[in-house]
Amino acid sequence: MWRFSGYNATVLAYGQTGSGKTYSMGGGCCLSTDPGDDSNGVIPRVICDLFQGIEEKSDTYDFTVRVSYIEVSH
Repeated sequence: MWRFSGYNATVLAYGQTGSGKTYSMGGGCCLSTDPGDDSNGVIPRVICDLFQGIEEKSDTYDFTVRVSYIEVSH
């Protein structure tokens, strides 16, 4: 588990059509809530870790989570 520090992050996936960018970011068509599921992509894994950390600290702190997801296609 990583430490909450109030950082912003950006992930940019760039590459040839059909190279697996969408799968790497999102995962398979049937996403699992199991953080150890190898079919989950980057986004579901980060969301699981984020909300697990929030739940562990929710009695001490208040949290605001803002998320934007943009997919640019031709």
